[in-house]
Amino acid sequence: MLLRTKNLWEILINEKLVKAQISKEYNNDRLPVVGDNVSLHIDNYNNYLINKIYDLKNKLFRISKGKKQVFASNIDIVFVVSSMNNEFNIGKLERFMIIGDIPNAKRVIILTKKDLCDSPSLFIEVVKTRFPNTDVITTNAIDNDSI
Repeated sequence: MLLRTKNLWEILINEKLVKAQISKEYNNDRLPVVGDNVSLHIDNYNNYLINKIYDLKNKLFRISKGKKQVFASNIDIVFVVSSMNNEFNIGKLERFMIIGDIPNAKRVIILTKKDLCDSPSLFIEVVKTRFPNTDVITTNAIDNDSI
């Protein structure tokens, strides 16, 4: 399952993108989200219908009005991105890392704007000190190999 737009979901099947609706037989308490593995049925009019969501490996959610709202599932890697400039904020990075602390998912921090930073090693050191078991990648808009 890739993307939801109104009452349609875009689903990737064998490298082909199709649109699907929820089947009348669907009996789950939540709607499909990005990353879900779903079961589809094709009706007599060649419409794709979602009739089941398979078990989740993990999920990313937010709390809204006291309820969990899942917005992504089956996540393998969480990339947390921060620029190496005046907007860098270790507290904000910590909050994103907490949100991204998902069971069975690897977390990676990407530090951007290396080409505009006078001392990227200082940013890298701060991040590696705070998150010692997390991979840190730096990018440089000028160097294609770092992107």
